[in-house]
Amino acid sequence: MERIKLLVIIFLLLIAACRNHSNLKILEADDRYIINTPNYQLQIIKEGFRFSFSDGEGNVIVPAHEESGLLLLEGVPSNTDLILETDNHLQFQVVTSKQDTFKVHLRIADNYVKLNVEPESNPGRKGRMIARTEGIGPAFGMGEHAGYPKHPYSPAGTELTGYTNDTILACIGDHFVGRLVSNFVIFPQTGFAEVNVEPFVKIVHITADENAQGSNLINRIDAMYYFIGDVKTIYKEFLEARNREGFKVCKPKYDLFGVGWEAWGALGWNTNQETVTDYINKFVRHGYPLSWGVVGSGFWPKSSPEYMATTSFGMWDTFLYPDPQGLFEMFHQHGMKVLTGLRIAFLEGGPYTEEGLKKGYFIKDKNGNSCIIRVGFPKGKTYLLDGQNGDAVEWYVDLCQKWLDYGVDGFKEDQFGFHWDLLRDDKVDNINEKLMDQGVYVMGRNMYLGSPADLHRFEDFNYDHQQDRGPISSLALAYSGFPYVYPDVVGGAPNYANSERITNRFKTYLMRLARYASVNPSMAYGFGPWETGDSLVIEVCRDAAMFHASIQPYIYDAALKTYESGFPYTLTPLSLVFPGDPNVYDREDTITRGYQWMIGESILACPLYGNDYMTATTRDIYLPEGEWMDFNTGEIFNGPDFLEDYPLPVTSTPVFIGGKGVVLKSDLSGGKLVVEVFPVSPSGTEVTFILPDGENGCSVANNIQSWNDSCRIMGDTEMVEYTINPVTTAINFNIEPGVSYILSNTN
Repeated sequence: MERIKLLVIIFLLLIAACRNHSNLKILEADDRYIINTPNYQLQIIKEGFRFSFSDGEGNVIVPAHEESGLLLLEGVPSNTDLILETDNHLQFQVVTSKQDTFKVHLRIADNYVKLNVEPESNPGRKGRMIARTEGIGPAFGMGEHAGYPKHPYSPAGTELTGYTNDTILACIGDHFVGRLVSNFVIFPQTGFAEVNVEPFVKIVHITADENAQGSNLINRIDAMYYFIGDVKTIYKEFLEARNREGFKVCKPKYDLFGVGWEAWGALGWNTNQETVTDYINKFVRHGYPLSWGVVGSGFWPKSSPEYMATTSFGMWDTFLYPDPQGLFEMFHQHGMKVLTGLRIAFLEGGPYTEEGLKKGYFIKDKNGNSCIIRVGFPKGKTYLLDGQNGDAVEWYVDLCQKWLDYGVDGFKEDQFGFHWDLLRDDKVDNINEKLMDQGVYVMGRNMYLGSPADLHRFEDFNYDHQQDRGPISSLALAYSGFPYVYPDVVGGAPNYANSERITNRFKTYLMRLARYASVNPSMAYGFGPWETGDSLVIEVCRDAAMFHASIQPYIYDAALKTYESGFPYTLTPLSLVFPGDPNVYDREDTITRGYQWMIGESILACPLYGNDYMTATTRDIYLPEGEWMDFNTGEIFNGPDFLEDYPLPVTSTPVFIGGKGVVLKSDLSGGKLVVEVFPVSPSGTEVTFILPDGENGCSVANNIQSWNDSCRIMGDTEMVEYTINPVTTAINFNIEPGVSYILSNTN
């Protein structure tokens, strides 16, 4: 009887200790705090501030670290007290083994926890601060740090287990470690993700024993996020966190998702108005549907070394570019947007450098003086614009107008090779954001977490590189929130395409790379494939461009849905679409080379690419659950299934159609938009597309019960004519903005 009374008393005390809030309940036990929300449970063991996460059913998904959840200036928490509760905000006081005192704030939301740590004692002392749990996996993300560099003969892939780095920054000096920098990590199988918002030196450990993120040379953690939920919920919360923390995600524009041309890939530094015009006209004559172009180099005045940079705003080499406005009008007559190169480095003695120095617009050293920072280009002594200075950003963007006044539509920002190791990773983000807000086209090459750009152009990808880096980098960027991937110029730098090097290997490289690029969100050429003199190369490269251009409306629809949801629809790794399918893991590496992804919700890309591009003709292709059609043959397969040694010749488009089975296309001739509904589209499928103007849309409902019977298409007010593809038996029909279409059988 006494035992029962004691249990009742304990139970009542526990209830009394349970604090109720709008969406969480807090229970304090002797050794821990238990925070329950509708979607997950967070437990914090007081000694060590060891924290763990469980799902809504009570299953532990992220175990606590064995030693401590926080490492604060090398001290481990020895005591934890909850000292303040307001709505969904909890404040703890933590005393460490070093006798330092900190306040730990937790913002508890439905699908994330935001952790902040601030010092109470020794506020001037700095060092390492880390938040950590036990190791979990598989893990993906980390931007270009996950995709580059890779040794040609060492196994590598997108999965991050084993990754440790205590000095994460963008490219420093001659050692490249990534320009598109993200420390976002997602664990799709677990339903968990994290990011420590930190533009300076970051720490990430992803091992079998430890999952840790932190920072160096700090005394506080400002925004450590943990996201909990299904994959789409996680990316939605990550998107909102990026915008909330000042790393804005901007709405992309249509044109750059088409087929482009870069002068660098054809001409290198030796550009001029005549050669650029000649190259563009040749591509047009060969039937390439170009929608954008870049003249990124060689247009500045050559009269003096101090002017040979993109910061010679509005100044052209009058001998090489006698009529720049006429040049850009040529691009526009071909229906192309044109970009020039842009960097934030001002040469000492350059045309605008003195003004920037007087106004204090450049990055300063610890003594407050504008300092020389050497970069990869331009060569010589340079000052870098301070992107955190709002007045400096306004000044710089006003200078950019001098280029825009000539008819330039946008910029390929291209700063690299920084020789100062404490530069912020978001050094150009505010500039690009300002340009994007003004409607300027931006090809982004440097950024941290945010996406102030139309495209995510990864680091140079040339003939002599490890060719697996291309698909690994593309997938890593998509995992990380940079899914508008543009994988560099087909053919690489111009010195690889001269007449002495046009070997059979180069020809195969060109064709395989064209096919790979065609199933990325954007693609571009430099070198003209016709210069190989090989009819097969000419046919394959043009066909790859035509396929990409035909699905540009579909890709852009995916891009806008990415902008709205955060989910990487333009290039979606299979583990994000099918996180519960164990067969989609352990394939994106240099051993299996299972480089596959979804484009939107209907196209499965499976390009044959990697370091074996010269000899490989087949791949093991995995088809997840559902019906999938080979786009080239019309053959239908039922997943889940492995297609072992499946032929992928250079003459085939490397995609399967499945999922919703509905694709928005351009007819490329009359400028009409076309919807194609494949016979793998399940009856009852409804799809809404956002059209290339970024505003209007249309919807398609597939109610076909039998693909063997005749069908009809009804628009809002009338029947719609259609054609049937003789290979795939897909139904094709023209669409109009704002109209809803219903497909059904006639009987």
